[in-house]
Amino acid sequence: MAAVHHQQADLVQDGDEPRAVGGLPARCGLGDQRVHQHLDPNPEQLLAGRDPSMTRSRTFELTALATVQLNGGDMANGIDTGHQAVTLATEIQSTRVIDRLAPLQDAAMSRAAHYPDARDLAQQILTLRAA
Repeated sequence: MAAVHHQQADLVQDGDEPRAVGGLPARCGLGDQRVHQHLDPNPEQLLAGRDPSMTRSRTFELTALATVQLNGGDMANGIDTGHQAVTLATEIQSTRVIDRLAPLQDAAMSRAAHYPDARDLAQQILTLRAA
């Protein structure tokens, strides 16, 4: 579990305020498949409470949520949430935001063989990160 916490700690940079995402502590392990069972049933409501001017923070949260959803096997929601995160990241054009898509790209890529939509999400992130 320490390695999982380290993975998440890498996602929280100086100056970021750790928040709960989908009912989870912000520093929980995104790669831990057990995390998904603790998600708030309506994480979108939690994200809706975010001030619209805080697009970067919302993108971080969507990225984390999508990663947890994919790792927990919630493919439809994970892919949908992932596309929302990528859309915002494209609008922001922040290197930091785009770099933070890496765990989501990994989660999508690891499911790409069985889920074409996951492959498409991973490819979209790869293209954005390469630009």
